[in-house]
Amino acid sequence: MIFFEDLLYKIQLMGKKWIFIILFIIFFVLIVLAEVTRSVKTEIKTNIVEKKDPFQTYESADGSFSLTLKTDYNLEKIENDKYILDLVSDKNLNIFIDKQPLVEGKSLEEVINVDKRDYPGQFNGFTNVSETSGIKVKNDLPAFTYSFEYFDANISQGFMVQIVWVQTNTGYYIFNMDFPKETLDESLVIINDILSVFEFSE
Repeated sequence: MIFFEDLLYKIQLMGKKWIFIILFIIFFVLIVLAEVTRSVKTEIKTNIVEKKDPFQTYESADGSFSLTLKTDYNLEKIENDKYILDLVSDKNLNIFIDKQPLVEGKSLEEVINVDKRDYPGQFNGFTNVSETSGIKVKNDLPAFTYSFEYFDANISQGFMVQIVWVQTNTGYYIFNMDFPKETLDESLVIINDILSVFEFSE
């Protein structure tokens, strides 16, 4: 008690001027501490964001199929009852994946040629339908592909479509990739990645 009484007496002797100076110093120190705390919190949040998982897994609606792709591709999963998996990127790359039962007595090439004959006709003004060709995919599964172009008059933009059929023991997986022609190079990077990383859990 004697210490505090002596301290109070000394403060009173210092006068109001010194009291204001001391209060200003305390206030300044509090501001500095608050700013340092805010900076530390911001750095922690930044580190958490930077350490996010560089890959994301997308699973099909029926659980038979999944893709683990780079988050940098900025793909979003869309709920769509027509396909087992529907993904879209911020660059307007659409990836539709479907599954069909095996056709007895028909080779995969014969089956995809029927698809090539019929499917492009669903697009107005389709052009440049390619030949059907074999393609290498994960696990060296039987796979064939073809492509074509079409023009969407509603938005005055040209698109490319690449179709890939992959045969497994239980059926066909059909990869339907639709993207603007001007994004050809970057879209093909994603498509090639898809065809090399997919997983089946049949």
